[in-house]
Amino acid sequence: MDETQVDASEAADPLILTIDVGSSSVRAFIVDGAGRAVRDMVARRHYALQTTTDGAAEADADQLLRYVEICIDEVLASLERSKRVVRAVACDTFWHSLVGIKKDLAPSTTVLTWADTRSADASAQLRRKLDAEAIHQRTGAGLYANFLPAKLLWLSETQRDAFDTSSHWMSLGEYIYLKFFGRLRVSICMASGTGLFDQRRCTWDEELIEELPIDVDQLSPITEFSAAFTDPVDRYAKRWPSLAEIPWYLPLGDGACNNIGSGGVDEERAVLMVGTSGAIRVVRRSDDFQVPKGLWTYRVDAKRIVQGGALSGGGNVFAWLARILASTDPDELEAELTQVAPDSHGLTALPFLAGERSPGWHAEARAAIVGMTLATTPAGIARAMLEGVAFR
Repeated sequence: MDETQVDASEAADPLILTIDVGSSSVRAFIVDGAGRAVRDMVARRHYALQTTTDGAAEADADQLLRYVEICIDEVLASLERSKRVVRAVACDTFWHSLVGIKKDLAPSTTVLTWADTRSADASAQLRRKLDAEAIHQRTGAGLYANFLPAKLLWLSETQRDAFDTSSHWMSLGEYIYLKFFGRLRVSICMASGTGLFDQRRCTWDEELIEELPIDVDQLSPITEFSAAFTDPVDRYAKRWPSLAEIPWYLPLGDGACNNIGSGGVDEERAVLMVGTSGAIRVVRRSDDFQVPKGLWTYRVDAKRIVQGGALSGGGNVFAWLARILASTDPDELEAELTQVAPDSHGLTALPFLAGERSPGWHAEARAAIVGMTLATTPAGIARAMLEGVAFR
């Protein structure tokens, strides 16, 4: 029996509408008071990041907003049939995203994701100019292409018109809530993954921001995720009347949620995750800490940090393999992989399709497969690439 799911008739109150925006899909689903997913109350939309050979990995903010809207519509329709009532809304999105917003609340840029490495030169420029180790210790994030300082500098140099029309800079989750409520607010958790946040003071790092082409008032006010919004703007209040007066808790970073949801709530249990990307993390109290070299430190909330390392390759490597090995059905490929003995393919693979994050942080790193012969098979290539992910 699957104890992680429950029928609607047996679900414990309160029911929570949960929104999950990952870097390959958008989901909405209902979770009950015991933390179980309610069967048949889930909606999902898959999407692919827009990628280019120069390192772009971006998404359209309004497309993702529409997917969130559609998923909420579908889940609420299922909920209405069950005669059950939602008491709150929770949300998580992928960490380290950046989108510029104009005064009319329209996006001025695409959503730049953690996998976008076009700002590699800008990150090197910042490391030459600033005390990178001191910033790593303050912000928990290095001056690398995956974080916002380098992305902001890169945008100011390469997309000047869009940059100049941006009145605010925010994560995708903040943008979605801005459209729903017309107000700006960011959780400590989400802000902590930007590279602009002082992990000990739980404020924006104004010393670093002074070195960047933005002002601190272009960023959202920071608060705990529990500082929930209510009363959405008229358009959404009319669309979802059952959600109009309940709390919408602020978006959290998906990595922190992954740990908490897996039971990794303290340093007794580390959590290994392979989704679109990969990571290993541990949550601990934030009374006194140092940021380990090559790793990162973000926050769950004002009292707890989450430390670890992340890979840019995970499920996205398998998705890439399934796409380029177009003559092979993904399910058949997965079955074939189980028949290939470890390291029997004679290949060495570096799975850096989106650069390297922890511990080396080489955004310019690229994937390579060495040792192919006329006897090399699609399953052998796939096995080698996935072994590379596992070895990392």
